[in-house]
Amino acid sequence: MNIFIRTLHNKSGATAIIVALLIGVVFIGLAALAIDIGHLYVVKNELKNAADAGALAGANVLYSGAINQDGTRDVNQEANRVAFEAATANRSDNVTVDVDWQEGTNTGDVQRGHWKINEDGSGVFNPSDAATVNFTRTWDEINNDPNFVNAVRVVTRRQDTPAASFLARIFGHDSFEVTSSESIAYLGFAANSFGAPIAVCRQYIAPCTVGTMFPSTTDTAGWTNFSNPCRTANADEMKDLICTDGNDSKIPFGSEIGTVEGVQDVVYRKLRDCWRSRAEDRDGNNIPDKIWRLTLPVIECLNGNVGNCNRVIGAVQVDVLWMTDTGNDPHFNQAPRRMEDWPAPNATCTLSGQECWQSFVAHFNLIGVTYKQKTMYFRSECNPVPVSPEDPGWPPSAVLVR
Repeated sequence: MNIFIRTLHNKSGATAIIVALLIGVVFIGLAALAIDIGHLYVVKNELKNAADAGALAGANVLYSGAINQDGTRDVNQEANRVAFEAATANRSDNVTVDVDWQEGTNTGDVQRGHWKINEDGSGVFNPSDAATVNFTRTWDEINNDPNFVNAVRVVTRRQDTPAASFLARIFGHDSFEVTSSESIAYLGFAANSFGAPIAVCRQYIAPCTVGTMFPSTTDTAGWTNFSNPCRTANADEMKDLICTDGNDSKIPFGSEIGTVEGVQDVVYRKLRDCWRSRAEDRDGNNIPDKIWRLTLPVIECLNGNVGNCNRVIGAVQVDVLWMTDTGNDPHFNQAPRRMEDWPAPNATCTLSGQECWQSFVAHFNLIGVTYKQKTMYFRSECNPVPVSPEDPGWPPSAVLVR
């Protein structure tokens, strides 16, 4: 009987050893899986970084020469080569990434083309060999023209040089072919230096240089927090954007930003204080007498109204001519007395407040405006919409969209 019991114990010990060995194999397999998956994740990220670098480099040189008199601009055929060289200058796992492209072509892993923005914010890339682009069109015309070159697509791979494995070699896997990584950079005319949290409605920037007012009975502009993706604007965050460098992130052309209509008292008062501090005061009486120029986003105001989210379709330079203060002013005490060369160089209006206001309105071609409290009077410049990439207030800037 004792011998039988010892035999059972011996078998139990053997089983424990076998189980331990099996558990060890499982742990080794899991370790191999974890290490190699982590390694492949790093390789994939490095591929993506290389594709991003190539797409951005190509998009930033997508056009060549100055804009032509007819509003067209030449597409740089060398953008593909620049993109290819930037991508292949990057390494993945200390190996040069694979990019399947031939010099002088617009096929394969490096392509110029059109990035169309859909209503839901997604986009579609269409290769295009167009030699020129035309900016003197509406946003919808440009967005729906598959031949309007505004993007560069780059694909990077690790197929010719697969990623090495580590512990997985124990199980016969010496390397892994890493699938391709794609990046598209869209020349979205993104801007990150708007001068004030105000967005001008497209419907009210033409005819050019005609002055208008904000707020008004119909929306000529709205307040914005520059949020992108769009987030409902509130007074506190917009107030903090005044007298700063504007938005702290780029706003891609064609995307939506958070907007709101109305007076927004606390925001307006701080903007007026900024205007007084930024606009030149040549008389030393704390009243501006020099036009304050701002670069502001242009938005599409559907049915003439500013909603909570509006699409950016361009940018415009705006001349702030005057800003009234809070409180009623039936005697036009806040009316301007001098601005730039009005009423004459180095002169001041000595008429009554109302007469000075009427002269000011006529001089600066303010159409259909009324004298009101808490109102900004401005005029826009003659830049087309969408604006030319030559506009210093809206420089072309490549934005990664995928």
